[in-house]
Amino acid sequence: MSKSYRPSCTGRIWLPHDRCCWHQIRATDFLHPLGITDPLLFLLRALINPPSQEPEASPPSSSTATAIYLPSDDPEVFRDFHHWLYLHELYPSLEPCNAIPLTSEDIMRDFVFGEVHGIPDLYNAAINLLFQKLTQTRAVPLRKELEFACNYTKQGSPLRRFLADDAGSAWPWEIIASDGKEYPEQFLRDVLAVAYKCTISPG
Repeated sequence: MSKSYRPSCTGRIWLPHDRCCWHQIRATDFLHPLGITDPLLFLLRALINPPSQEPEASPPSSSTATAIYLPSDDPEVFRDFHHWLYLHELYPSLEPCNAIPLTSEDIMRDFVFGEVHGIPDLYNAAINLLFQKLTQTRAVPLRKELEFACNYTKQGSPLRRFLADDAGSAWPWEIIASDGKEYPEQFLRDVLAVAYKCTISPG
């Protein structure tokens, strides 16, 4: 999940700016919905289990006692996680016409964050939101979104199972038949397994 990171202001939570630089996000950057300074900052370390790989560059030693290291996580995903902690939603508010303000790939990234860090309630919330998003937009996931799911989750992952179940039971067969080469091979295998198990064809 490589992407550029926007620099932020000084504070307590360290996130990568690029391969060799770090920046911080202050506790006051994350506010309780009622305007109270976030009290969860010093509890997050106990909740989040960072991936085992070491960061490529270390933050200043003076911050070691209070830093939460998320060297491979997207700050925007962490903000979604923070919204979920307080609001039980992955976003602060809906857009006009009650549109969900996250893309399908954003939601998949939230799922991966929850799965990697061992937070089942978070990745279940992401699956539920993805179902709402696809239902609301009446769309099927894009190829790049399916590739993301296959590249960043393991066989049997709840996200993969959901996507395969959705395609195997609800997608029009013409979509898969005409655009099959556009989809990841593993995804198509999962869809066929669902269709065979249910003794139905997609759609």
